[in-house]
Amino acid sequence: ARVWNVPVQKVQHHEAHAWSVLAENDLINTDDSILCVVWDGTGYGNDRNTWGGEFFSYDKHELKRIAHLEYFPVWMGDRMAREPRLSALSLASGLVYAEKILKPKFSEQEWAYYTKVITKEPGHYTSSMGRLFDAVASLLGVCDKNTFEGQAAMYLETLASSAGPAATRYPVRWRESVLDVKSLMQAILKDISRKKSSAYIAHKFHTYLADVVYDLAAATRLTRITFSGGVFQNALLVDLIINRFKEHDHQLFFHRELSPNDENISFGQLTVARVKNELEHYLDDELVNNL
Repeated sequence: ARVWNVPVQKVQHHEAHAWSVLAENDLINTDDSILCVVWDGTGYGNDRNTWGGEFFSYDKHELKRIAHLEYFPVWMGDRMAREPRLSALSLASGLVYAEKILKPKFSEQEWAYYTKVITKEPGHYTSSMGRLFDAVASLLGVCDKNTFEGQAAMYLETLASSAGPAATRYPVRWRESVLDVKSLMQAILKDISRKKSSAYIAHKFHTYLADVVYDLAAATRLTRITFSGGVFQNALLVDLIINRFKEHDHQLFFHRELSPNDENISFGQLTVARVKNELEHYLDDELVNNL
């Protein structure tokens, strides 16, 4: 920027996702308020935590973060993204039935070390939906260590697709604007203890996520909803969300030409720059006219 003598404009990762899907669906100048759902693995948040399970409202060129997944500790930095067992440890440690499932995933030396680590204050926290997928995949024995990005989530989707809808649902619980993830983990652990099949639980988890979107849409009374972030590469989840809303008066907007993954970030950043410039020109013209 210094070399080219151009201004720098910072755009937060998940906000860029939201701007991108809004622009792709020609919603930037709409008069209606919109619920923007952005779920992915990792993005630096405005509060210095790692975001990834975010809900925004969009109204007249303004984005506002209105809800998010419950924060949980990040242990061992980037290793947590490579080892789903660490996400499971972070989210399930201390819950009923957890130790019996978690302990065999570690060597004796690792278990002794990690159980000490998690008693200390973590460096930071995350609201990552990607890490939630990792945790569930690990608890179900699908994947404890990734050999490529998104492996645990992909395997979990495949497993869930092999099962039909469950007879019961996991309840969606909020503490004000924070989605209570711990109660979900406890419910999953209870199903595991009851010998429910992994495919059954995996499908039930995906259904729960569709219910989360529906629940917040009902609470906010927002009937136009956009979706962005790598989690929405999950075809089963997208189908369940569409099916959840099919009998209701809602409009759902997904990426069409761009992937929901991070390839759309730059488009979202450019959209913000364009909107900002248009607003600046409008204000300048208004100022001139008033003078």
